[in-house]
Amino acid sequence: MKITFSIVVPTFNRRELLPTAVESVVTQTWTEWELIVVDDGSTDDTAALFRQRFTDPRIHYFHQPNRGKSQARNRGLELAKGDYICFLDSDDYFRNDHLERLSSAIRAHHFPVAVFRTGMETRTLDNHLLRTASHYTPAQGTPIAFFARHMVGTPTLCLHRHIAKEFRFDPRFPYVQDTQFLFRVLRKHPIIQVPHDTFVCVHHRNRGGIAIFRSDRVDEVLKEVLAAIRAAFPDPPPPHEVPVLNYMITKKYYDFATACIAAGRYRQSWHYFRQSHRLHRGGLHMAYAKYLAMWITKPLLNYPRFP
Repeated sequence: MKITFSIVVPTFNRRELLPTAVESVVTQTWTEWELIVVDDGSTDDTAALFRQRFTDPRIHYFHQPNRGKSQARNRGLELAKGDYICFLDSDDYFRNDHLERLSSAIRAHHFPVAVFRTGMETRTLDNHLLRTASHYTPAQGTPIAFFARHMVGTPTLCLHRHIAKEFRFDPRFPYVQDTQFLFRVLRKHPIIQVPHDTFVCVHHRNRGGIAIFRSDRVDEVLKEVLAAIRAAFPDPPPPHEVPVLNYMITKKYYDFATACIAAGRYRQSWHYFRQSHRLHRGGLHMAYAKYLAMWITKPLLNYPRFP
C-alpha cells in the first residue's frame, strides 16, 4: 500500500482522550496513511487499549520509557515511511478532510520539499468554539516574525519526508518545542498555508500548559520556556530578528502574568507583568490595558477564569 502521510502521535497517560485522536485519523477521507503512536511510558494501560480497540493494520503502536514529548516525536519521525509527515497530539483531533486538504495543496504545488500548515480551531471538550488561529500570508512578514506572534500548533504542520529526516525536536526543552523546531526548519525551507481549519485543539484542564499554573513550578517553567525561545535564534541573532526575539520574551512574561492572575497567583502575576513592561518595545499596549482591567474583574466577576 502506498503511504502518502505518516501521522505521529506522542502520548502519555491519555487513555481517555486518545481514542478520539485515533478515530479522527481512521475516518479521514484520504486513506493512504499510517498512524504511528509513540507511548512515552504511560502507566494508564494505554497498551491494552490498543490491543482491544484498534486493529486497523495502518495503525502502529510503540512503547518507550518516559523521555518526554520531543523524544517521542523524534522516534515517530525515525519510524515514518510516508512521503509527508504530520503530527497529532493525543488529546486533539483532525477534521475528516484534514489529509484530503493537505493532499490537494501538495499536488497543487507539485509535491515540494516544504512545510504545509492548515488552519486551527480551539474548542472545549463539549465542542464550544473558543477561537481560530490566524492564517499565514507573505503580506504579514517573514514566517518567523509571524509565528513569533501566533501559535504554531504542531498538528497543523505537515513536512516533506526530507525535512522530517533532516530536523529533530530538541529534547533539552520540555516547552516551546514546536516553535523551536519550526524556526530551525523555516530558516531553510518554505511554508505554504492551507486555507482551511482542519485541526481542532481541545482545551481542557489537564493540558500541560494549563496544569503548570496549578503547580509550584511556575518560575522554573518560565525559565525553561525563555531558554527554549532564546535557543530558537542564532547567537547572536541577526539584526532583523532581534525585535522578534525581544517581542517573544516580552510576550511570554505577559502570558505568564495573565495565566497567574487567572489562577489567583497575584504576586507572581504582578512580578511577571512588571518584567514584561520593563522589556516592552511596542506592540502590547492594548494587552497591558486589558491586564490592568483584570485586577478589577477577577475579584468581582472571576474573569479571567482558570480552567
